[in-house]
Amino acid sequence: MTAGPGRRRRPRGSSRRSRETASRVALTATDDGAVFLHEAVAWMECSIHEVVPAGDHDLVLLKVEAAHVEPGVPPLVFHASGFHSLAAPAAS
Repeated sequence: MTAGPGRRRRPRGSSRRSRETASRVALTATDDGAVFLHEAVAWMECSIHEVVPAGDHDLVLLKVEAAHVEPGVPPLVFHASGFHSLAAPAAS
């Protein structure tokens, strides 16, 4: 899921006080166990396609079963311990 511009505080708070914050987040859970945040601007529902052993880890390859993006809502990217907006594409 991708957070929208108005959600800069919630993802950080979620990592610090997950139970307290989770009780305030509107979400829907599917019968298959997928969880969708109502305020997400993008989401993908995936299934496991293949699990590949990789040393002391497993590499999990996913198959995208469904996806949605809210048009016209710019996403936020978490990088270098902070949230940032993406630059608009250059006009061609």
